Amino acid sequence: MPLDAAPGRDAADRAAARAHAAVGARTLAIDGTATCSPFDLARALIERGFAVVEVVAHQLPAHERPAFAWLAAHAPDLVVSSPIHPARSWSRPDRPTADIAIGFSAGYLTAAPVTVPISFDEGLYGCHGLATVLDALAASASAARPDTLEDMVRAYGLVV
Repeated sequence: MPLDAAPGRDAADRAAARAHAAVGARTLAIDGTATCSPFDLARALIERGFAVVEVVAHQLPAHERPAFAWLAAHAPDLVVSSPIHPARSWSRPDRPTADIAIGFSAGYLTAAPVTVPISFDEGLYGCHGLATVLDALAASASAARPDTLEDMVRAYGLVV
């Protein structure tokens, strides 16, 4: 019997609607500390109407090349930057360059006022993973006092 992906896609679509209601037109930055496939996540979010403005990644593995090519064709203004590039690694903008960051490096490098607390995929794959990320995005975007990167660094003892 073939796998029926429709329920998973429906759940991801419902999560995207909830996230849109919370995020609105705010811009997003994504990085490789949140997912091993930041280009795939950027594509999935852009295809669902989110304003992704930056992807922070230090490599382009083979499994990400199709998403990277899609982004080059469909989101030519998307900024792709390396967190280990000498000009970026110690710099932080005076004003945010994204409204919401998904990933700690993106939170730091964009000075985003909201950082979604997802790291290293946390087992988030496929439609279920996308729905979980979208729900976390919605929760962070709609929080009365959203977590900032600084909050997370203090709470978890992170080193960025």
